[in-house]
Amino acid sequence: MTFTPKRLTLALLGAGCIALAGCGGSDSSTTTGSTSTGGTTTTGGTTTIPTTPSSVVLSGTAATGAALADADLKIYDATGAVVCEVKTGSDGAYTCDLGTSPKPPFVLVATLDDTRLVSVAPDANTGTVNITPLTNLIASTLASNGNPEQLVDDIKSTPASVDAAKVKASVDRVMTALKPLLDALGTQGDPITTAFKADGTGQDRLLDLVQVSVRPDGTGANNEVTVKAAPSASDSDPIRISFKSSDTVIAPLPTGSVSAESLGNDNVAVLVSDMLKRMTACYAVPLADRVTNGSATGSMPKSPACTSLFLNNDPASFLSNGATVSPTSAFSGMFKSGSPGVVFDRGAFEFKRVNGDYVFSYRWTAADGSTDNENMVARKVDDSFKLIGNQYKYNATVRPYAQMRDLVNTPAFSSINTGYNIWIANRTVGGNAVFSKVLVTTPKGNVVTYRPTSGLSYLVIEKQPAQGGNPAVLASTSVLRLAGRYIDPTTPGLPKDKETAIVFSDPATATDDIIRTIPDQSVWKLEFFHADGVTPNVVQTYRTNSRAMTLAEVAATTFVDLTAPARAAVIEGSSALGAFPFDAPDAASPNWVDIGTSGTAFWRVPSGALAPTSISVFGKPPTGASPRFSDTVNVSTNARGAIIKCSRQSISDTHCDTPVGVGQMGQYAVGWKVDALELWARSSRQVEISKLVGFYKLQQ
Repeated sequence: MTFTPKRLTLALLGAGCIALAGCGGSDSSTTTGSTSTGGTTTTGGTTTIPTTPSSVVLSGTAATGAALADADLKIYDATGAVVCEVKTGSDGAYTCDLGTSPKPPFVLVATLDDTRLVSVAPDANTGTVNITPLTNLIASTLASNGNPEQLVDDIKSTPASVDAAKVKASVDRVMTALKPLLDALGTQGDPITTAFKADGTGQDRLLDLVQVSVRPDGTGANNEVTVKAAPSASDSDPIRISFKSSDTVIAPLPTGSVSAESLGNDNVAVLVSDMLKRMTACYAVPLADRVTNGSATGSMPKSPACTSLFLNNDPASFLSNGATVSPTSAFSGMFKSGSPGVVFDRGAFEFKRVNGDYVFSYRWTAADGSTDNENMVARKVDDSFKLIGNQYKYNATVRPYAQMRDLVNTPAFSSINTGYNIWIANRTVGGNAVFSKVLVTTPKGNVVTYRPTSGLSYLVIEKQPAQGGNPAVLASTSVLRLAGRYIDPTTPGLPKDKETAIVFSDPATATDDIIRTIPDQSVWKLEFFHADGVTPNVVQTYRTNSRAMTLAEVAATTFVDLTAPARAAVIEGSSALGAFPFDAPDAASPNWVDIGTSGTAFWRVPSGALAPTSISVFGKPPTGASPRFSDTVNVSTNARGAIIKCSRQSISDTHCDTPVGVGQMGQYAVGWKVDALELWARSSRQVEISKLVGFYKLQQ
């Protein structure tokens, strides 16, 4: 990895006992008055004929509502040994033969990307053992530290931690707390041992209508079950239970809180699965037959396989956060060639909107292996879903946000933080900002002001309003942090006092206990004020899939990291100035940020970490600390390097050089400095996971 005057280049240069007759302890049957040879033993006229004990066979379904297809399933016995390792089928089903002398209890772990579910079997009996979010929740209550996967070690030292009595007590405790929901569904049965199919009926319908969160924090787990009933209003609180994994009593859902009417009769799992199959089929149509004019401006879907995805079979009816169907907006991949096309899967019903529309999450995977997780809004028409979007005019999202700030030049101040990223696009017309401000009302009723600033593609938090003729004091971030702490426990103070560019809520010292009280499905209201002073205000509300993590939960999270050579190179190149400055640009050596594209990988993805799907750089002007700039590029999850180019955000933004030729497009202007970069990913629960690598220095 080098740094040259003409270009910011952060690119690296550079034998068990099998036969029962020989093992002892086999069962046998006896007969009298017969003599035999070839494996029998005759003693005093009695012949003993060895018999083969029956194998213990476990089978069941791994599902989250949708089938957990092609998941890696391992079954551990009381010694911690893996006694079965299989892949689940397309329907989530599995079968495991544990042999004739297995050692119970057993822990089952199913893994599919960032989804890991655990179940238990206390005895060596053939039968059904399902693996679902509910069994994972039950496993959490049995684990010594609340982490379901800890049970593999727990049973090695204390097999009785997963005995039949403890498992039954845990199942009864959870199901009693959910009784109003079970009564409304007319569903009964042990979630571990009741056989079902991932078809949206019976036990699977129960899985479709609950959102289960198990969040280990090192000493226990913070557990939550949210009922996906239709809300009474756009800002109504969700119906839920929450408890610690160690709680011996779980406060139940209130009696009468759930009705059959609020749950509806739709088989949502089938509707979501069908929609994703149809979306995949659309993208598989040859480009010439799929859209009218490729990626050219004005091109629209024309294949019935694509137009039928949308309400009234009309792509023009779709609107989501200001995005319409076009080559440069929503469903832009539909207008690109590629074989075999994009695959859509891992669908899950998330919640219902007050107007009856459904919000579901899904994963998309492109032909190059790049992938990401998204939310989508659909409307049920007759017996199928039609895509409609949230019908919001402006581009904004609200998502939980967990970050590690890795300050390579002042590592004592490296920290973690948690909060929400209220990302609002800095919309411009003719280079001028459309919004004067956006007021964000939090689930607790607090109001935070966001404003546009030159150089940034998103609105930032107003730290102090304009006073006495002085302009407002703006942060450089869209993330409203709830709490943060240094990774090094010997570093005194809090990040909020040292890093004043980032913003913490009031109170800034929100405890983990306070954060736990925030529902997964919390509601945020955004009110848009227009700079022209004439256009009426617009209000958009957002319901999250998950709450923000506690700091203990963030500390237990595995983050992407720099490779060792990359870390050494960025420290060497930035230690003097705390940044990488750009020299005068030219076409031969353009001023781009180039990390890891001409040598060794720039970042690595440890086991359990999410691979980044976008890379951003942040920086400042030649002199002073503002205005800040940011630029972002999307990357494949398989990538380990990227090139980031400069992009102007407004007419007053000067961090890009004025191009005079094709070779100079996207170059950074002389003297501007990059002082941080971010490796960003989004989980299947729509939680943003950020690893910020800071080159800047904080005073000791």
